[in-house]
Amino acid sequence: MDWMKDGERSLLKGALVIAKFRYPELDIVALLNLFDQIKRNVWLELNVYLTPLEQINVINGILYNYYKMTGKEITERDSNLFFVNRTLESKQGNAYSIGIIYLALCELLDIPVFAIDLPKQFVLAYFDSLFPFQSPNSEPVQTLQFYIDPVNGMVYTQNDVNLYLKKLKVAHEPHFFEPMDSRQVLLRMLDELAQSYEYTNEQEKAVEIQQLMGILNTA
Repeated sequence: MDWMKDGERSLLKGALVIAKFRYPELDIVALLNLFDQIKRNVWLELNVYLTPLEQINVINGILYNYYKMTGKEITERDSNLFFVNRTLESKQGNAYSIGIIYLALCELLDIPVFAIDLPKQFVLAYFDSLFPFQSPNSEPVQTLQFYIDPVNGMVYTQNDVNLYLKKLKVAHEPHFFEPMDSRQVLLRMLDELAQSYEYTNEQEKAVEIQQLMGILNTA
């Protein structure tokens, strides 16, 4: 898969390639143009003096207020909500489809937002790079500042996430709070999509998605 080697917009392109399996007539160039319009509107509102939270407020304002992006819960099990092309066109999606658009915006605008592997939730997180004062030439340390729900743009604190894990009775694991790469994000989305098809008794489509996961795992 050539898009895996393309750092710029790799996640979005990967999601669109996946969508093309479901919608063979999909026009990827036209959809990338739609995305670029959103990106331009966000870029026009950004400046170097904004705090991390202000940067996120700009993205949220464009996506959820200006474009009226509406997120649905994954538990609704509507397979259409997983596909980025449908979300770009209809402005409706779920945590995965909207989250991929959100991540792609941040990727191109140099905003350090990444998906993390929290259980039973697809959540984004803002990471800040801190440079050790006593060792300025050493590698920067990435620290997680806050969390973002791509369904609606709501921002959560570490305490909110701690309470969530406590409610699930799940111990804190380091990998919960580490950035996921494009492949991991797409595999997790495909796994949820396969479960959605199984829930609606569309076994043939579920098998196709599982086969696609196998291809992505070995690409």
